[in-house]
Amino acid sequence: MPLKDSRARAEEALRLRARRKTWTEISAELGFRSRDGARLAVNRLLKSVSADPGHVALERAVSSASLAAQEPGLFELYEAAVKRGDDEAAATLSRELRSLVTDRAKLAGLYAPQAVSVDVKLSLGDLIAQAKQRLLALDNTVDAEVIE
Repeated sequence: MPLKDSRARAEEALRLRARRKTWTEISAELGFRSRDGARLAVNRLLKSVSADPGHVALERAVSSASLAAQEPGLFELYEAAVKRGDDEAAATLSRELRSLVTDRAKLAGLYAPQAVSVDVKLSLGDLIAQAKQRLLALDNTVDAEVIE
């Protein structure tokens, strides 16, 4: 089988796995010789696009594909609820859609914590000098002397 066709078949196997089909069902539907062949094809596909270990990449890809498959259906239900004027259903579906987007962002690593350094070592004199600089930088501050 040409590389392009085998890649497309592996991508379809991943989509079917995201729909919670078993490896046996996937292999029967797509013509793999065994369930292990289907699983191996998906693992190879994921190795080619991800540096994560196989099982982590597989779970992430399956979860992401599953969420992506749910999103269009939920959006159609949301639009229908808005057209009907069913505010309660629309609000519920909106929250669920937001949750799907958030979960997909987390899977993509967008919620990964970042190290931030908050170590401040200033003397009292330095703090006063900085405060004075900031106050003088404001446009509404007037620096003047009172002459009597």
